[in-house]
Amino acid sequence: MNEMIYNFVSDILKQNKEVVFIGIGTPSSYLDSIGPRIGTELSKHYPLVYGTVKEPAHALSLETIYDQVIEKHPDACIIAIDAMISSSLGKISVYDGPIKPGAGLGKELIKIGSHSIKIATVERGQECYLRDKILNLSSEAIELRNNLETNVSVVSRAIIQALKDNKNII
Repeated sequence: MNEMIYNFVSDILKQNKEVVFIGIGTPSSYLDSIGPRIGTELSKHYPLVYGTVKEPAHALSLETIYDQVIEKHPDACIIAIDAMISSSLGKISVYDGPIKPGAGLGKELIKIGSHSIKIATVERGQECYLRDKILNLSSEAIELRNNLETNVSVVSRAIIQALKDNKNII
């Protein structure tokens, strides 16, 4: 379990009555699917999750979903979870502050959340190259897939454990 994520989420749960998670990304884009995949895992244990594989919070739906969350949960603390481009593949970062989805690709989307968890699914400069390679069985593609699977599991388990320990699991 990742203690950094566990402690980050535990502290937020202790300080807020209502916490909502938003998994940002596109399930059909492997490199951008980590947010909805983590959202799907969390939704099995916790009701206040938006952005899953079945109902993704991606570029086309993000603003609408965020508006719904704000309307339904006006006093909630929102933790946004998204992929990022980084110089360190697999790096997991937590921030007090919103996520700016798509920033690494030059997209202009709204900022989401009061807190954020970002997971590096691709190294800077490799995004186009790997997008083309991900569908084959090269060793690079297999390593990337394994890294993504590991991070989905690590992040999900840490958040679920924090929810359980803080008695937020239904």
